[in-house]
Amino acid sequence: MSGNISEKTGIEEIRFGSGGGFTGAVKAYSLSADGQLTEQDDQNGLSKKINTKTTLELFTLAKELKTYSLNEPDNVYSFIEIKSRETTNKIVWAFGSTKADQKVTDLFNQLSSLTK
Repeated sequence: MSGNISEKTGIEEIRFGSGGGFTGAVKAYSLSADGQLTEQDDQNGLSKKINTKTTLELFTLAKELKTYSLNEPDNVYSFIEIKSRETTNKIVWAFGSTKADQKVTDLFNQLSSLTK
């Protein structure tokens, strides 16, 4: 089924997370087209399966942002990285910033809710 989501949207993977602050640590997650959600760089971290319907919805939203450009990190920032076959688009914005498009923050919030 994963091939279908990737074929329908052109998106292969979405990475997202946040970083910065006092320690500069980055917490990142990855959602693949087959619905596998994993915490990056943590062997004992989160790993779970997201249903196909939700994965398709998120990848469809990400497709709309494939060429959206914003790179304005601050001390604490959030990011979404949209990987397609051709390119990887990384969108970065400061915590609490209103500069990111509503679609970006909506997608980030929906992705983040999956990690809870």
